[in-house]
Amino acid sequence: PQFSPDGTMIAFGSHRSGHREIYVANRDGSNVLQLTRFGGPPVQSPSWSPSGKQLAFMVSSSSSLKIYTVGAGGSTPKVIYSDPSAVPSSGASFLSWSRDGNWVYFVSRRSGTAESWKAPVIGGTAVQVTANGGLAARESPDGRFVYYLKGPAPFSLWRIPAGDGDEHVVLARVSGAVAFSDDGFYFITRDV
Repeated sequence: PQFSPDGTMIAFGSHRSGHREIYVANRDGSNVLQLTRFGGPPVQSPSWSPSGKQLAFMVSSSSSLKIYTVGAGGSTPKVIYSDPSAVPSSGASFLSWSRDGNWVYFVSRRSGTAESWKAPVIGGTAVQVTANGGLAARESPDGRFVYYLKGPAPFSLWRIPAGDGDEHVVLARVSGAVAFSDDGFYFITRDV
């Protein structure tokens, strides 16, 4: 589940229709609205746009993984990117939006290793963001940096300038659970 940027709504996946679909509801669980109706292929990873007006999500099939956007109040889902090498959602490979709302970050193995990429929300060619491994990319609140994880576990947290530049390690050891906020990030470490 993901809270909307203003904290008033929540987006979540559910099998209540018989298939995994994306829903939104008020934060108290009232006024549930089904946003997707794919009726079979797994629908996952709802991610709110910075404005709270759209959500991005993934739909995987045997031949590819597609990234869609849909209006938070309901609309016809729109494919923004299709990638046969994209990585289905897991704890370390979810979707996130750029701070300006123009890009959606995802993970793909199209270069041979799991790397973070970003696809334009209006559709078009995706751009590779990391080059030496990168999962779960998130932009910093000011949009100057992209933070991401490298694995295998235990993971490390890295960052790279959003435009271009060299990557740098931020934390050498995290469990993989990293949550970002406007004030920084929260993480879990485990004693070995």
